[in-house]
Amino acid sequence: SILNNSISLEENPIESLKKKRQQGNQTEEEKQRQAALKRAFKAFKDSSILNNSISVGGNPIESRKKKRQLGNQTEKEKERQVAAQYRQQQKAQKQREKEENETQRRKEKDERAMIKAATTQDKLNRKVAAQQTMGHFAKEEICMLVEPKLLKNGEWKDTFDQICESYDSVEALQGVSEGSIQFIRRKYVDGGGKSAFRALERNNQNGYHLVFHLVILFSVPDDFLKLLERSDDDDDYPKLEEWLEEKYTLWKSKWGRSENPRLMILLPGVLEEIHKNWNGASRKDRDLLSTDADLDDAIVWLRVAFQVECQLFPSKEKVTEFLLKMTRAISSEPYRQNSTELECVCKIKTRLENPAQASTIEIANDTWIRMLQQLPGMSAQRAESLAQFYPTFRSLMQAYNSTEVEGDKRLMVAHLLHDKVQLKKLSEQLYRTMTAKDSKALLI
Repeated sequence: SILNNSISLEENPIESLKKKRQQGNQTEEEKQRQAALKRAFKAFKDSSILNNSISVGGNPIESRKKKRQLGNQTEKEKERQVAAQYRQQQKAQKQREKEENETQRRKEKDERAMIKAATTQDKLNRKVAAQQTMGHFAKEEICMLVEPKLLKNGEWKDTFDQICESYDSVEALQGVSEGSIQFIRRKYVDGGGKSAFRALERNNQNGYHLVFHLVILFSVPDDFLKLLERSDDDDDYPKLEEWLEEKYTLWKSKWGRSENPRLMILLPGVLEEIHKNWNGASRKDRDLLSTDADLDDAIVWLRVAFQVECQLFPSKEKVTEFLLKMTRAISSEPYRQNSTELECVCKIKTRLENPAQASTIEIANDTWIRMLQQLPGMSAQRAESLAQFYPTFRSLMQAYNSTEVEGDKRLMVAHLLHDKVQLKKLSEQLYRTMTAKDSKALLI
């Protein structure tokens, strides 16, 4: 079966040896080729680079195609990487813009919230200021200053507890007369009564307003009765006068003032103490005791000579009620206004059924009729009758100032005020009211 190994007897032995050597060489070359293929395949398998591997003995055209494909794939990969990087940059840019926009929106939102809060606070401040001018916060503006011994007195604890329920600021003040009660105040928008007391503690005189009222409460009635002694030759009360001067001097020294305060003395249970002493004393000792007449005389003397008011109370409850009323009166005093004549006049209701939808002419005519009704005796019917001929204030004034009107101008509208009777007196009152030039003249 081996053709090449078969040697014919007829062949030349030299040629036969040559053929054998050639066959052996071919076999060696084939083995080398196969070994090279195995090594290339192993290298290809180990490196896993399929595209870069070129088989030995392969077609060079196919190799170039593969190289071009590999080059094309590399370019496409680079383009894809560049495109991916661009997309990432765009995404990052959009994210930054989104964050910046969100930050700007939050900033604008915060600014709008701040502006809204400032506007709301400004409206509230204006509202509070308007309410303060009307005295709505009078209770929060007052501060009661009580002598420490009196404030800590157990007998009067309920009194000052009730005052604290209505007025937040009740404080103890050192260096004042025994049994004294005083007041300071400060506007509500500036901090109120508590802020006034803090300013007083810091000795800031600009931080509070001193009320020129000094109240002395005699918690022991007998202490006041001892001051009513007087000599036979003098109708005055020297001990009481000396006591007054001491209180005035101490008050002026405490507050640095030159004028005396308005003093009020509260005397709870003094009458009862007089009666108790009188009933428990012998006839001989009664001559040395004060009577009801002596107390009344001393109260009148204090009021006439020193403008000092004295208040008698049968119980502590009445003292509490009086102090509450007094505190309320003092706190609301800055906002109290005297009534004028215009405030005392009753307001006349409008004749218009729907004033909001009425025309300007209708409103002016209604106002003019109500102005006429302010005159005594000028009814709505008479005012309407007059307004038919003189529909405005100006038209009536022009008629009064006109030289074409004949006769007495004071009676010019008398026939217009009523159909049957000419009201001459009312016509004269209207003329004087419309033409008067003296602001102090009595018109009606």
